[in-house]
Amino acid sequence: MEITVHFTNEEQAQVEAQASAAGLSAEDWLRRVACEQASRPSAAPEAPRPISKVIAEIMSDVPEEELAKLPQDGAEQVDHYVYGHPKR
Repeated sequence: MEITVHFTNEEQAQVEAQASAAGLSAEDWLRRVACEQASRPSAAPEAPRPISKVIAEIMSDVPEEELAKLPQDGAEQVDHYVYGHPKR
């Protein structure tokens, strides 16, 4: 099989430097890299996590003192806290 790959000048220089460091031609080095990559088992895609888990993970870094500053009626009075509307 023959494959043509177009590199930018910077990418080509990087490939040639890596190949030279390995004592290989650019073609042989690219072949080796491609074969190594192809022989690796592909990782299974990560299952989506529930949004509650994502939020809990993010919030785990928030100090308790900061959480204590949040209004207790924030969900009920979101328009007041976000937009400045009078409380209902």
